[in-house]
Amino acid sequence: MSKRQEFCLALHPLALTFFVICALPLWYLTGILSDVPPDVSADALHAGRRQLVILFAVFTVIFLIGMIVFRSGRLPRSKFQIAALIVLLILVSFPFLLYCSIAAELRLCNDIFNHTSLYQYRHGKLLLHLTLPFEKRPKGNQPGEYLRYYRRRNNLTTRQLAEQVGIVPATLLKYEQGLAPIPYDTAVRLSERLKIDASLLCDSFAAFIASPYTEALKAIREELKLNQREFAELVGLKASYYYQMEKGNRRPSRKVYQQIMDALNAKQSTNFT
Repeated sequence: MSKRQEFCLALHPLALTFFVICALPLWYLTGILSDVPPDVSADALHAGRRQLVILFAVFTVIFLIGMIVFRSGRLPRSKFQIAALIVLLILVSFPFLLYCSIAAELRLCNDIFNHTSLYQYRHGKLLLHLTLPFEKRPKGNQPGEYLRYYRRRNNLTTRQLAEQVGIVPATLLKYEQGLAPIPYDTAVRLSERLKIDASLLCDSFAAFIASPYTEALKAIREELKLNQREFAELVGLKASYYYQMEKGNRRPSRKVYQQIMDALNAKQSTNFT
């Protein structure tokens, strides 16, 4: 058989198909590493490039085995071809088995499916993190969305962040899902750990407390041209309680804040009518 005939047999459609199957993951990984968000750590990027080379070598070996098995275009008959096919199937199925084996483990990390987090979690020993997507910046303006986004940017699990700020992981998860408001003190601790502006994690009440609330109350009262006693009557509070609150000796609760806002909204509606 001439060299030309051998080359044509090597380019059998089965071999070409197998090459495409092996090349697709490499193409996908190359695309990921060429468009890396700015918040990805340099260590993770270097690890990704190093592991891409490893993957390329592995897929090259798999492709060569595939050419040996399928170069004749027939099912394997010799012991060598059967053994090569078994090795080929093991190599091909290994990434999928590994992915399934860590899927349950990743649930402990609350589904942090971005490769930087997995690099930190596995200390660079995990290849599969390259195939997972990055966390995108939240489109909404909810505190829970920002909390989840910046937690993932800092490569922290909910358990790690919760322990660092002194709260229960389940509570932090409720904050991220919008099932519970983030208290002001907790928002401050979270913002300090995540190195962000606390206002991103504050709802209207927490923002009111951070304004600070003493100046906000005084500004609203003066805008309405009321003294402290008159303003306290307007919002349904005792004058002594309101005096201590505006002075900063007592912080209003969420219930009191809502009571004040409802009274002010009612007055505004009355003025318009």
